Amino acid sequence: MLVSPHVDDAVLSCTALVERAEPIEIVTVFAGAPDPPRQGWWDADCGFSSSAESVRARRREEEAAFAGTSHERSYLDLLELQYVDGRTDAERAAIAAAIRDWVSEHPTGTVALPAGAGCSQRRMARWRRRLARDSCSPPQHPDHLLVRDVGLTALRPADATPLLYEEVPYLWGARAEPEAGRAAARGGWRAEALEVNVDRRLKAERIAAYASQVPHISPDHGRLDEESTLPVHERYWRLVRNSSTSA
Repeated sequence: MLVSPHVDDAVLSCTALVERAEPIEIVTVFAGAPDPPRQGWWDADCGFSSSAESVRARRREEEAAFAGTSHERSYLDLLELQYVDGRTDAERAAIAAAIRDWVSEHPTGTVALPAGAGCSQRRMARWRRRLARDSCSPPQHPDHLLVRDVGLTALRPADATPLLYEEVPYLWGARAEPEAGRAAARGGWRAEALEVNVDRRLKAERIAAYASQVPHISPDHGRLDEESTLPVHERYWRLVRNSSTSA
């Protein structure tokens, strides 16, 4: 199971998983549309007139990005950061339920979650200033941290294996290794690093499907739909339970 906070995160960060022949289940968490529609700040930055336009367009981009794969994809109707002022217990419960439901059918499976790459900046109110290009850019995304923390809490009593992945483009703010280690320790795991070669040309082609997003999330040194911009590896951390920790 690959838990993607937003519609582009699975391809941006986990092409090594997406390109596997073995089907995986991809659950996108913040894929809902506000009712009534409204224009969020990210919608405005990307040139969308309202959420009604942006949600449809980004879902089409997602379908194009996954062309040729056999992975099952599902979407939760939670709202992304631009549409909310804070997070609720009901949202946390919905994320945890989706993970627990999958684990109940695949008790020894693997659940991939965002690691929390990016420079530390946890307050949601400060996230709006992420494009200032100051000493903290890009910052950690609060939606990613929420998905990670709720997911790991849900997995703590289970036999399934948590797998943390380093997120693009946030890794250019700060690499995720320290965050992965801290998150693992809080749950009684240790983090085993995995570095996986990726086909950068193929990854860039898939990322190009997100035409509305690429100009706004690319780093200073190049566009994410250009092969030369992308790291040659994707980094993951398999969380292994410490022998002294009870399940």
